[in-house]
Amino acid sequence: MLAATASACVRAGVDAASLPGEYVADGDGAVVLAADGTFTASDVPALVVDDAGGGQVDLSGTWEPPDGSGRDFVYLTIEDLSGTTSRVRGVQLYVSGDAVVFHPDPDSTERFVYERAR
Repeated sequence: MLAATASACVRAGVDAASLPGEYVADGDGAVVLAADGTFTASDVPALVVDDAGGGQVDLSGTWEPPDGSGRDFVYLTIEDLSGTTSRVRGVQLYVSGDAVVFHPDPDSTERFVYERAR
């Protein structure tokens, strides 16, 4: 139980310079954080943008690096959203080691993990 809990935790104090790159899901889906502060995400579960209808969505916009306050996530401002009628325009993307994680509902254990592409 302790090992599972430790591996699910995210680290504090994210280094923004280390974040740009491509992160891929097991199967379909990818998140790309560009060094210029833009992002794209493809085949993301619709639940991430509060769409209970299921399916997958594509997102793009800008990302804000951590502000030095020890945050363990970056904020994604969604400028383009396709595949849903959701009006959500921002989500948190947590950083955990060499992965980024969507955790849409803090009361749920459901997470969508994207590992850094090698």
